[in-house]
Amino acid sequence: MQDIQVQTASPEECDKVALLLKKNGLCIADIDSGLNGFVVVHNNGNLIGTGGLEFFGKAALLRSVAVDTLYRGQKVGKKIHDELIKNAKEKGVKSLYLLTIDADGYFQRFGFKTISRDSAPEPIKNHAQFTELCPGSAIMMQKTL
Repeated sequence: MQDIQVQTASPEECDKVALLLKKNGLCIADIDSGLNGFVVVHNNGNLIGTGGLEFFGKAALLRSVAVDTLYRGQKVGKKIHDELIKNAKEKGVKSLYLLTIDADGYFQRFGFKTISRDSAPEPIKNHAQFTELCPGSAIMMQKTL
């Protein structure tokens, strides 16, 4: 990786972000076209990673973290995580939540712990990711900031 840059996503990148999410088997049905709360990672101008946060007061939902398969194992996901954590702290978030089907081991490396879906805050439980888009078998995880 020669020129890697992590930055706030722009609305113009929505199609590229959606394509990367689709390639990684992630849902795009509720992605805001403005990509509010999203960051992107570029390498030499090419989109190679993304991730987002949705804010609910002192809680946030971490979602749509994806890295191009050619760049996995090169700490791109860590860069996304670190930028999203910084953004969450700047907004006063105290707890991050996420739902995953098969990446729980990955997120444990960053301090996320598996929790009961029932213990999530109401705004998270009412989110489309929780109620419609992720299967009931998805693992709920939480991290305290």
